[in-house]
Amino acid sequence: MMPVQHPDMEWKMFAGTSNPSLAALLFIAAILCFYPAAGVRAADNGNSNAEFTLGAGDSINVFVWKDPSLSRTVAVRPDGKINYPLVGEIQAKGRTLRDIEAALSAGLKNYLKQPIVNVILEDAASHTVYVLGEVTKSGVYRLGSSMTVLQAIALAGGFTPFADRNKVTIIDASTTGALPPPDQRKIFNYGKFIDGKVGNIVLQPGDTVLVP
Repeated sequence: MMPVQHPDMEWKMFAGTSNPSLAALLFIAAILCFYPAAGVRAADNGNSNAEFTLGAGDSINVFVWKDPSLSRTVAVRPDGKINYPLVGEIQAKGRTLRDIEAALSAGLKNYLKQPIVNVILEDAASHTVYVLGEVTKSGVYRLGSSMTVLQAIALAGGFTPFADRNKVTIIDASTTGALPPPDQRKIFNYGKFIDGKVGNIVLQPGDTVLVP
């Protein structure tokens, strides 16, 4: 189970700023985007999860109307595929929940009359970020919708007293081996952010936030 940080901890992280009004605004903004959506239908009902892109390790719930025997939870295998009765193997990694609904519906047309398939995101295991270094609780955290660097740090309990808040490094998920040269690294400067000189940074699945 992913660690869940109480909002009070997030407030403490920002409360140290010399501008109380700005601290309050930062706290409210972080809370509004704090929790990811979970288990929502991918059908065309205005839900943003319909466009959630699947990755290896994710799980989905498949519901087939009027045929409960075909309703089940399916996991995306390491090779990026899922196996479903009557349909067989289909590519899931890199495709949205809406795509999977369409693929399963098409595959079931050979066996059912006008099949209606709904797909719900059960577990977004592939959408995680790593928060390491001078934070209270280093670890792996679930990536919420449009999660920022500060929200990830808040999930990890905030900065420690020894953290260099102006040199937070974001390592791209595609980076392998040694760290890129300093001039190619993505740096988040907390001091400049508080002063309104730079914006926050939105994280991507697999990113690492390193607090020196």
